[in-house]
Amino acid sequence: MWLQYDFGDGPRINRVKTVLFVAWLAFSRFRLVIPLRDRTAPSVFAALDRCFRVLGGAPTYVLTDNEKTVTTAHVAGVPVRNQQTLDFARHYGVTVLTCQPADPASKGGVEASVKLAKADLVPKDTNLCADYGSFAELEAACEAFMDEVNNREHRTIRRKPAAALAEEQSRQHRIPDAAPDPRCSAHGRVRAGPHGSGEHPDGHVRECSVFRSSASARVPGVCPHPWRRPR
Repeated sequence: MWLQYDFGDGPRINRVKTVLFVAWLAFSRFRLVIPLRDRTAPSVFAALDRCFRVLGGAPTYVLTDNEKTVTTAHVAGVPVRNQQTLDFARHYGVTVLTCQPADPASKGGVEASVKLAKADLVPKDTNLCADYGSFAELEAACEAFMDEVNNREHRTIRRKPAAALAEEQSRQHRIPDAAPDPRCSAHGRVRAGPHGSGEHPDGHVRECSVFRSSASARVPGVCPHPWRRPR
């Protein structure tokens, strides 16, 4: 099972830029559009977390571009992954893959979804879309867009993506349902507890990946800093 994600320039809200995070499932053609305030790693991880929870599980593979939040460099043509991305992937049990440089066609499904989302959600003279007065209005518009495109018959699979998703869910990985530890520190260890520094009540030291973002915290249903499984 594959999920592809990409970004598009969102509308300006009170002269502030926004970003449209767009995800696309290859099997069901199910689309998700989540507005973000930036493309930093915490925001992207929070958007992916929300995607997995909306979809009811995680796919085997996640495909995207070679952004610095995913790939830090290429050595002999081999991508070197960002450590935060590796931690995130390990937590959800997914494999993150990237496109070949300068080959956007390798994720053409999500590229087309980005164009469609921008055409419907970004105000311009051709679509008669009004300016958004708040970030909440953009979120509501994205929800309405997803409801429309996922509940009409897709011309390729001749099924509604929402109906096809029900079949795809049986092949997805279950995602962790544990809430993030509120005592996470910026260095990846839990803060001092009643049983000593870095200890949980059970006495064990645990590490956690912290994905904080003021932008992601504003997205309903998004976990702003999910912690990864203890090693």
